[in-house]
Amino acid sequence: MEGVLLEYVKFILPHCARHIYANFKKRYTGLELKNLFWAAVSSSHEGDFVANMEEIKEITPNGYGVFAQGYACEAVENGTFESFNSMIIDIRKKPLLTMLEEIKIYLMARFYYLADIASTRTTESYPVTIEKMKEVRKEMRNWKVIATRGSVFETRYIGMQLTKWMWNNTIA
Repeated sequence: MEGVLLEYVKFILPHCARHIYANFKKRYTGLELKNLFWAAVSSSHEGDFVANMEEIKEITPNGYGVFAQGYACEAVENGTFESFNSMIIDIRKKPLLTMLEEIKIYLMARFYYLADIASTRTTESYPVTIEKMKEVRKEMRNWKVIATRGSVFETRYIGMQLTKWMWNNTIA
């Protein structure tokens, strides 16, 4: 029974875009197809998705036929699902209804925990972002900006020298 259920879940659940692309590129290569594939996958509007898929169809009609119809998933990469699966690895060994109930309880507790963290934050940035900004700030100490003439600036970083032109307050 479990084997049949696992096969059904594999059949009905959405596929990861990375794996779909890995299979697609075995037969249909090229930078243009790769860019169109990822543009279609990350489209936030149906019109953009259809337009990108039509371009794929024009380039390679057979390649277009590879994509299964009816699958829909907001996450185009697998990290979220792999993380979730690692959390429920022991729960998956239980009977179906028990498994679903425990997943529901896990998710409710997780959502409450995340909402609690979000409500107690006192800064606009997340702690990881704040730490990254501190690292960048330390690294900036090694840079020196020198105005040479007009709109030309020179930047130096421990033995490395770059010259940048500045037009309309933007660096070119």
